[in-house]
Amino acid sequence: MKHTLLHLVALAGLSQALRPWFYPPENAADARRCGGPVGYMDRLCGTRRYCEAFDGAPNRTDFAFSSTAECFRFYEPEPKTRPSRGQPNSRTKLLPWIEPNSKKAEECGDGSIRFITEANCGTQRYCDAFASVEMARTDGKFTSKAGCLAAHAPRPAGSKEAKWPWIEGKDDFRKCGIEGWREPICGTQRYCDAFDLEPEMVNGRFDSSSECYAAHEPMPAGYVKKSMKMAWHSSDPLTRAWCDSELFWHISCGSDGYCGGYDIDFNNTDARFLSTADCLKAFEDRPPEDQAEEGSRRVVEE
Repeated sequence: MKHTLLHLVALAGLSQALRPWFYPPENAADARRCGGPVGYMDRLCGTRRYCEAFDGAPNRTDFAFSSTAECFRFYEPEPKTRPSRGQPNSRTKLLPWIEPNSKKAEECGDGSIRFITEANCGTQRYCDAFASVEMARTDGKFTSKAGCLAAHAPRPAGSKEAKWPWIEGKDDFRKCGIEGWREPICGTQRYCDAFDLEPEMVNGRFDSSSECYAAHEPMPAGYVKKSMKMAWHSSDPLTRAWCDSELFWHISCGSDGYCGGYDIDFNNTDARFLSTADCLKAFEDRPPEDQAEEGSRRVVEE
């Protein structure tokens, strides 16, 4: 039902005119992001790979189409030769820098599911999103944060930005890292370290861990750094059985069920890791009681 609704909403937003044929970005770093955690997008992947994903990896698309064939019907035919790109010049008109709308701040937060629009969130937040999985919440006009910023006029000169406060974070449900590295949940240390560890799973505000640390108040004296391993999550037997039967690879299936999908059905995972082993390494060790339950479950299945 969710996929059907998303499909109808996406189709309703498409213009009746055929969309232009897109080729993959010329920047290799941008092109490599296609099919990763950010998923499949036409400007990032090129039209061919984007459309082919609706048959091959539908859960990592934007659900705009129900099949590869339907997707191709909405695009112009592939040109016989790839058009040459003109070189940017000093006379290219830059887009204006827009400050965020304070009344729309909640829509632009890390935990929101609303679209990140430049009009509401401002140019900086809008461009930052292109560096992370939040690119899926944008209009997809750019393929990187750098490309977005380069297309805009510089931020107007103003007072020096104050240092961000150092915070501990509030992680009552031990979700730090699982749905992204969010500073209010993970705290400053893990949030900053994530820019080097998993940059696409942060919010794009900084380009490296060192830049993040430099923008914050100093680490408190004697501070003991927290592990970047995510907390192990277990699932009840009924949920796990449903996940296995539906080939549903999500953290709600427990860490073991979530990671297992990478070796079973990679195209329908979130592509955050390359294999089950890589995924399991990102989590804390499985608790002894969970190991015992898993062993019992396998005995019953056999």
